[in-house]
Amino acid sequence: MKRLLLIAALLGPVPVLAQRVRPQAVPEEVGRAITSLYNAPDTRRVRGEFELARDSTIQGSLAVRVGPARIGGHITGSLVIINADVTFLPGARIDGQVYVVGGTATGRSDATIGSDFRAYAETLRYRLEDDQLVVEEDDSRAAVRRHTDDDFWRRDRDYTTSVDFFAVSGSNAYNRVEGYPIRLGPRIRVRREWGTFSLSARAIVRTAEPIDWGRGTLGHDVRAELRRGPRRGLGVGVNAFDRVDPVESWHLSDNEAALAAAVIHRDYRDYYGRHGGRVFLSMYPFEWAAITAGYGAERWESRAVRDPWTLFRGDETWRPNPAVDDGRAHMFNGTLQIDTRNERYSPGNGWYVRGDIEHTTFDPDVPHSLIPVDGPIPVQRTYTRGFVDARRYNRLAPWAQFNFRVVLGGWMNGDALPLQKRLSVGGPGTLPGFDFRTTSGSGVDRLQCSEGTGPASDVPVLCDRVALFQMEYRGDLSWHSGRGRDRRWLPSDLDLPTWMVFADAGRGWRAHADGGSSYPVESFPALSTFKTDIGAGLDFGALSFSLAKSMSDREEPMNFIVRLSRRF
Repeated sequence: MKRLLLIAALLGPVPVLAQRVRPQAVPEEVGRAITSLYNAPDTRRVRGEFELARDSTIQGSLAVRVGPARIGGHITGSLVIINADVTFLPGARIDGQVYVVGGTATGRSDATIGSDFRAYAETLRYRLEDDQLVVEEDDSRAAVRRHTDDDFWRRDRDYTTSVDFFAVSGSNAYNRVEGYPIRLGPRIRVRREWGTFSLSARAIVRTAEPIDWGRGTLGHDVRAELRRGPRRGLGVGVNAFDRVDPVESWHLSDNEAALAAAVIHRDYRDYYGRHGGRVFLSMYPFEWAAITAGYGAERWESRAVRDPWTLFRGDETWRPNPAVDDGRAHMFNGTLQIDTRNERYSPGNGWYVRGDIEHTTFDPDVPHSLIPVDGPIPVQRTYTRGFVDARRYNRLAPWAQFNFRVVLGGWMNGDALPLQKRLSVGGPGTLPGFDFRTTSGSGVDRLQCSEGTGPASDVPVLCDRVALFQMEYRGDLSWHSGRGRDRRWLPSDLDLPTWMVFADAGRGWRAHADGGSSYPVESFPALSTFKTDIGAGLDFGALSFSLAKSMSDREEPMNFIVRLSRRF
């Protein structure tokens, strides 16, 4: 039974409504139009770099694969650019349609286009059969599409009512506090022309020993939402819960955290209990944007380490789960999510930005001794906390990418943050050149701000604020790998290996008096104080291997990192 639970834990949770997963595949009608133009007898077909001089004319249509292409002359037909970038020079003229798929178009305003112009960042999968183009369905995107909220609104499906009286799924990653938390209970979805109504009422059963059938083992999560409109519209909902949440979930994905805990007896997260309810209002002004505002009344409490089963090192002692500030919280929060990525799991272009701000009044049971404040600790604390995670993906060529990420978060104003709302950096998901929670506890700790409080692995994260900058360059290992590339173009996706080089810089700090890792509230630490690392590796989509070395602390040994997802 435990082995079955372990397998379920590694599979991870099913995507839910709030994730707003939106694959942006090339529309079928566009694929048909590109196929028709490419296969037309009067179309000139080019593979690789191509330039049409200003004084040149092509009678008929032009199709360029891979590219890049520079168009300065006259095309009497249409232009098709497949998985390449195109630059229009001043004076360029295309009498027909222009399709740019899997690339970008520059200088469009300098060209005269007689008919329709369409551009899609999404790469096009295809094969050549006797020099005829055949567009293929992307299986990886199709698999994602079957599990996304947008599939719920596909026009070719009837309006239905679905009832699952005994739905079973995971509610969190496998961890040292809960083991594998199983959710089971009914789920109802009603789809109508005006919108949708969904209701789920789940009991949570935690598998970590000892199983006492009290709140340590049992919990619940009940959620109802009414949503008006298909891909754009409004939603209102309510959520009642008694669950265990991670203090920080942004370092690693659920699947990676679960694998580390269940297999190698290493838990990269800390946890606390949340018991209460929340109401929320959601707005979807665009297909690529979602705004949510809510109010919650909750009780937060510390949770002790239990004894879940692991595949290896089962006789070792788990790292303690640090105590947090127990008490009651009344929280207003707002979340903005912008997602223009062409794919979720292996994006080549676009932005992903998620920002969250919360304003909370917290009534602690007993003030925690690790909270550094000037003067007496107030019985009731009110604070504002923000967090922004911004990522940009740039496809420089069909076989190359340059991506970067900026994370800023923490205390904004008010009283001191409770321990469960503090932040840290360090470890495989943020600064892989540094081990997770290995600071000695003496000196300046810029990773979790724990200096002077004991071993870093035993105390809570204590940083009021964090800043993290990550960048990477990726290249496709398969791009020049043999004759098959003349017959088939595939993007750097889940099924193809890429090589990568990367660099990271980050640190945390306390926002009060000077000294150690502390800075005045209005200041930002000098970049020279940031922890930095560099690295390189191979990424196979669902599995990656890399080596990372600290640059700011040269005495730190090189780390070997295994990931189950992209770095970001």
